[in-house]
Parts: sequence; structure tokens; C-alpha cells
Amino acid sequence: MKLSIYRHLWGNPLPIAQALPDAKAKGYLGIEAPPPPPGADRDTLLRLGAELNLPFIGMAFTGGATVDAHFDSMRRQVDDLIAMRVKQV
Repeated sequence: MKLSIYRHLWGNPLPIAQALPDAKAKGYLGIEAPPPPPGADRDTLLRLGAELNLPFIGMAFTGGATVDAHFDSMRRQVDDLIAMRVKQV
């Protein structure tokens, strides 16, 4: 059995462009985080992750005042992760 240690990005104060090389330098085998909004951070995460061979595990958190709102927030995040072609959530 092989233990793969992934670096979470939640609570990490570094910008993604610094956090990924930092994780790689510290020996992490991948990254775990919620999907960043479309745009520069998402593009950087996908590009640098591929360049550094750091697989991405997507996270999804729900939020809202009602059960339907929680379902909607989960659906949006899962749709984002699918669009990012994430293989693991």
C-alpha cells in the first residue's frame, strides 16, 4: 500500500501560483481544494498542476438557508469540477 499525501489549499494564504510549487517542493503528491471560480486562479491551478504533475482532488461544500439551496450549491460545485475534468472529488 502507498500513502499519497495531498496538500489542501483551504486556509492556505499563498496565491495558487506560489502554493503549488511550494507543495511540490515539500513533497506533496497532489492538491485538494474546492473549485476556484472560472478565471485566472482556475487556469493557474490546472496549468501548474499539470506542469508540476500534482493531481487535483476537488472538494465541494454546501451552503444555504434551505435544503434546496444546499442542493443547488452542491450541484454548481460539482458542475464546476466536471468542467475542470477533475477525476476525484
